[in-house]
Order: sequence, then C-alpha cells, then structure tokens
Amino acid sequence: MKPEQRISISLSNLVLIISSFLLLIILWQVRGLIVLLMTAVVLAASISPLVNLTERIKLPRWLGVIIVYLTLISGLIGAVLTIGPPVFEQIERLLRQLPLFSESIS
Repeated sequence: MKPEQRISISLSNLVLIISSFLLLIILWQVRGLIVLLMTAVVLAASISPLVNLTERIKLPRWLGVIIVYLTLISGLIGAVLTIGPPVFEQIERLLRQLPLFSESIS
C-alpha cells in the first residue's frame, strides 16, 4: 500500500485564498460602477485634446468642455435623425413582407 500523503496548507495561504475570493465577489458586485468609471475616463481622455484646443483660443476650460459635449451630442442627434427614418422604413417593409417570405420557404 502507498503511504498516505498529507496536504498541509498554511494559515497565510488560507487567508490569501479566502481574501482573493472575497475580492472577486466584491469586484463582481461593483462591476456596473467600474464600467461607468472606465467609460468616464475614456470619454474624458478622448475629449481632452478638443478642450485643450478651445483653451488655446482663450476660452475657459469649463466652457470648452460644454462646447465639446454639446457639439458631440448635436452630432449624434443629427446622425440619428438622418439615418433613423430610412432604417425604420426598411424594418417596417421587412415586417410586412415577412409572411410572404415564410410562405415561399415552406
């Protein structure tokens, strides 16, 4: 017979394993906040060059931030208003023709 092998785990290793597990649980619980913070950091870093440009023309930084955000939001709204109606029209047309497609397949 083989001799019994004993596995010994030190107290420090046990504490490390448990604390790592607890850290993972905490990170999982605050994942929404982490995503929100990372999005804010990326957004701030991406508009920083444009805000710096507004500072060069002697505008205060806060005004540059507002101008950049309003410009971006206006551009997004304009894109949605331009692209939205044709896309919705095509979706509506597809939904009307869907029964004809299903009849031709079967």
